[in-house]
Amino acid sequence: MTQNKYAFLNEDYVLKYNEEQELKKTLQMSKKKCNKKNKKQTEIDNNELLVSKLNSELSHKKEIDRHIDAALMDSEKMYIAEKHMAASKQMEEDRKLGLFGDYPEINSALHRNYNSLLKIENLRNNEVIPDDFIVLSKNNKKE
Repeated sequence: MTQNKYAFLNEDYVLKYNEEQELKKTLQMSKKKCNKKNKKQTEIDNNELLVSKLNSELSHKKEIDRHIDAALMDSEKMYIAEKHMAASKQMEEDRKLGLFGDYPEINSALHRNYNSLLKIENLRNNEVIPDDFIVLSKNNKKE
């Protein structure tokens, strides 16, 4: 009977030992699965972080490129303006040197013509003369 008692104890011990081993195995398996999931989630988080960082750098680069393009356009406009200023200064110097004449007779004729046109317009507005009174060409003379 003593052997039977130990045999039952032995069997109980073996059963408990086997259960513990199975529990340990399932626990290790679940830890492995959990670790794999955590690794995958960590990789996903790292990838998302990397993507957001790269997007940020790309948008920053685009912003810098936009500023560079604007600066180039501004510098081109400034270059053209400086070129025009230099050309006008050169023309003024050439005029002072006599290379381009003032042609006072032409200027005075233009001034007289402009003043006479203003007078005619003023007379027409005041209805002193009719609109068809002044004829500019000989072919359109009234008879």
